[in-house]
Amino acid sequence: RLRNIGRASAAGEDVEVNVDSKYYVVGSWTDWEFEELVQDHLLPGIFHLEVEADQEQASTCSDQAESFRYGFEFQIVRDQDWHQVLYPTEPNADWETSKSVAGPDGSGHGMNWFVDALGWGNSSFRIELRFMGDRPPVVSWKYEKAWKFDNTSEADNETEDLDRLALDACEKRNDWCSALQRLGDMRRWNRGPDPDEYRLILRLCKRHNAWASAL
Repeated sequence: RLRNIGRASAAGEDVEVNVDSKYYVVGSWTDWEFEELVQDHLLPGIFHLEVEADQEQASTCSDQAESFRYGFEFQIVRDQDWHQVLYPTEPNADWETSKSVAGPDGSGHGMNWFVDALGWGNSSFRIELRFMGDRPPVVSWKYEKAWKFDNTSEADNETEDLDRLALDACEKRNDWCSALQRLGDMRRWNRGPDPDEYRLILRLCKRHNAWASAL
């Protein structure tokens, strides 16, 4: 029985997180219905969900700077039990502040992660929940496709811009693992990367002495 004991609550006490439990995303794009996260068959501590959300399902919010935001909200629920909710430590948490996870408990009403809708049309993104040894769980997401165009070249240009935004965010967070994951996606879909993007990824790997991964 695989288990992860981590500091997941906002109060900082030890809580037991069972990676053989089932975890579900509840999001605004499904009117808060349960969608089960799939457990990686090679890495049991990693769960993921592929989301395809329509712009008509998006919600709005304002951040602390009173900037208008447009996108999708979600939380994660263990075993479909609303008293076992994982949620961010602040409302409308974005991908830069999403690493602080509270719960599992029943005190997270209104405390949601917020995935910004980039452009118009359908938004495709992958949500991940990761348990890593005795460290707190990590919730993250990455965009797969942000919007649809009739003009293919226009879509390719916008997707390349999105890749660069994602890599810039990885550098800002000093997150070399996510940068390498984005590199793999770019190669798989024949989207580069260009020399500047390679240098960015190599800088991140150098900071963490991750030369084997870089090569």
